[in-house]
Amino acid sequence: MEKKKINKNKLILLISLLGSFVILMLVGTFWDLQINIYLQNPQSIFGQFLEYLGEFPGYLSAAVALVILFQAVTKENKFYLALKILLGVLAVVGIYVFVDYIMEKFFNPDVDYQIVYKLFFTLVVSALTYFATFRIDKEFMKKLSWFAIGLLMVLAISQIIVSVSKGLWSRLRFRNLDMDTHEGYTPWYKFHFGTKGREQYVVSYSSQYPYHPVHDDSDAFRSMPSGHTAAAGITLILIMLPDLFDRLKRYKVWFYIVPIVYTALVGLSRLIVMAHYLTDVTMGAAIVFASVFFSRWLILLIKRKLLERKLKGRV
Repeated sequence: MEKKKINKNKLILLISLLGSFVILMLVGTFWDLQINIYLQNPQSIFGQFLEYLGEFPGYLSAAVALVILFQAVTKENKFYLALKILLGVLAVVGIYVFVDYIMEKFFNPDVDYQIVYKLFFTLVVSALTYFATFRIDKEFMKKLSWFAIGLLMVLAISQIIVSVSKGLWSRLRFRNLDMDTHEGYTPWYKFHFGTKGREQYVVSYSSQYPYHPVHDDSDAFRSMPSGHTAAAGITLILIMLPDLFDRLKRYKVWFYIVPIVYTALVGLSRLIVMAHYLTDVTMGAAIVFASVFFSRWLILLIKRKLLERKLKGRV
């Protein structure tokens, strides 16, 4: 009975997400441009806050996952030393990527010897992370390693799809349109496969909004899908934690609600700061959510098969 109830809840969730996707894409099909015109407010503190921090999960996830895997490897593994070295190096690289993101977002990018500061803070954060995690129970870390693998899968799958899709659509961002004529706007269902012959439609954001936050116009044709929304949606992989730890099952619904609400807020902020259209953020969320459900299904399937093989071996 309990299993049927869980399956029914999953089905309701999937239908709800799919229905929301279809409705939002239909709304955007007819009113993408009008919605952006109505919501635009590039100086919004809400929009700017999530513009700087919306991608936070995407940049942090690799470092978190690699640290977990590094600490999960024990001496019982015959490749212990090789895995420790490999995962240790990769974890430091992941931490460097995160430090680089933070410093580029919040500190002066023109400061002299910036690479020195980035390396210094990477080493400091790496050392603090190691000492903060090395005493954690190894069995706990082994369980958590399934989550880490799922996190890396979601990160890789979603970011590859988003990056490739941006090139296929080559959709011009709202903030780079002429705000009087909106010339160059195209609906989401039109693929361009590049920018050739459309460069003349790009209007510098800073020329239209000289007193607003500065944006790089080099990514003007990378509107569809939204990378910020996809990076925020990576948080949905937290739904794996109740699968691994029974004590969290009673809070399972919150592992769905919080990431979905957070992703929706980041998506809304992208409309407000004129970076994306409704269909852009909807597609970005759909890509990462599909990546999460696929990765979770595959990881749990592999975990179950390995357990069955282990039990058969004992018999």
